[in-house]
Amino acid sequence: MSRTYPVLAQRGFVVPTRLKAAAYESAGTRGARAKSWHASSAGPNASVVQNLPLMRHRARDAIRNDAWAKTAIARLVSNTIGTGVQPHPQHPDATVRREQKQLWDDSTSELDADGVHDLYGLQTLAARAFFSDGEVLVRRRLRSPQAGLAVPLQIQLLEGDLLPVTKN
Repeated sequence: MSRTYPVLAQRGFVVPTRLKAAAYESAGTRGARAKSWHASSAGPNASVVQNLPLMRHRARDAIRNDAWAKTAIARLVSNTIGTGVQPHPQHPDATVRREQKQLWDDSTSELDADGVHDLYGLQTLAARAFFSDGEVLVRRRLRSPQAGLAVPLQIQLLEGDLLPVTKN
């Protein structure tokens, strides 16, 4: 190959012929790596439509039955959210800051629309679903002030399986 690397040559480097050939190897069709590689020309949506349910089932099965996968998900969740996202009120008035913090503390146990988890449990479930399934839906459910909640809002987590994969 006659291609030269003048910048490297000026600095005293000897550019081997193999390095010159490697620049074109990724597009080649010969060699041990490329012989059995049959790349699909399908776009991301076409691939997902056919394979998303199978990929989700395999990921969930691996997390249930493989200690490595279970540990990987647990570490991803732990490193992403830790003990949970918490607010730090910045209002200049200390009384307002205390009231904001108290309102937050009162509402965290009421936010789950299913009544099972507090806000930090919802964060953990959402991160877990995101890393294992690839997506999670968060539905905000506004409640009436007469519901007796500290904040008239609840959150419901829904699995990505509820979305039709044939629509985008």
